[in-house]
Amino acid sequence: MILFKYILKEFFKYAFFITVLAISLFIIFDFLPRSTRYFSKYQADFSMIARYYLYHSSEVLGQVLPVASLISSVVTMIIMNKSNEITAMRAVGWGPVKLARPILCGGLVLTILAAVNGEYITPVCMKKMNYLEDVIIEKQEPQTIFRANQWFNNNSKVFYNFEEYNSSLNRMEIIKIIEVDDKFNFKRVVEAGSATYDDDKELWVLNNVLETNFEASKIHKKIYENMELKIPTDPTGLQKNVTSISEFSASELDKLIKQRKKYGMTISGYDIAYHSKIAFYFASLLISIIGLFFAFKSERSTGMASGIMFAILLGMSYWFSLTFSTMLGNQHVVPVVLAAWLPNIMIVTVVSCLLKSIKNV
Repeated sequence: MILFKYILKEFFKYAFFITVLAISLFIIFDFLPRSTRYFSKYQADFSMIARYYLYHSSEVLGQVLPVASLISSVVTMIIMNKSNEITAMRAVGWGPVKLARPILCGGLVLTILAAVNGEYITPVCMKKMNYLEDVIIEKQEPQTIFRANQWFNNNSKVFYNFEEYNSSLNRMEIIKIIEVDDKFNFKRVVEAGSATYDDDKELWVLNNVLETNFEASKIHKKIYENMELKIPTDPTGLQKNVTSISEFSASELDKLIKQRKKYGMTISGYDIAYHSKIAFYFASLLISIIGLFFAFKSERSTGMASGIMFAILLGMSYWFSLTFSTMLGNQHVVPVVLAAWLPNIMIVTVVSCLLKSIKNV
């Protein structure tokens, strides 16, 4: 148990250092061009800039964790090998399987951290960062925007909801408009399949409309093929506020996919994003075991620089395969689930080949 804790502590030490270094480098290289082109333009003060990068760091953290897992496992094993600690451990019966346990445990912790960050922290931080950019820094008029279902109002008793905005067609999909009275009781509900913006009239044309009016104890429903309506937003505002698919959590994407299937809408793009997020969470666990290979290489053939270079090249290969497989999934060249998990399959293949070389050690 002492050796287990020792290896795990070393793993986390290097993972923490690599994560902090990567986030710091991102902030530095992102701040340099923004300081002259963006922050100075809107006269953002130190507090705004600090909050901007604090919120942005959660997204960077999710991207960095697999790399931190890989490099920390490689560095930990190389250092322990060069200091003859691996030899001492093998002398007391610690073979590849026992050495793999603390590394896998560390990778599992980073996987859980990636999932928690991606599902609960990053969505909130991205929402706050977008609000900070639009309202605090750029001083635009605020709108109440909620993720996934895109609710908004204009400081009135009418609330607007849409599932998606298609910027190329200037069209909202699956709209719901709720009007309430002073006591927040329903007065009127309008539901529509879609709404297209009319530039000439500067209003929205709703299609396949169901209007429900609430009068005392009576409910009146009417169906319209089209309905013209003023909505307190336009395509310019929606393009700024609509949430990118990449900013959704896996649970939000799953909910959206079910809703879109229910209304007969396409799920292209959403399905590959959902499965890719799930697969990416497991990358830290799968990729961590690669460091075990360096524990059983000859001391003379194991250099720190070559080991880190190997880890960087493997990480680049993973990112390339992730981008390529996502493209294949979006174009339906291969099944979506297979496309999402291809990078992890590649990692498992590499791990299997490396483990075969040390199985008899």
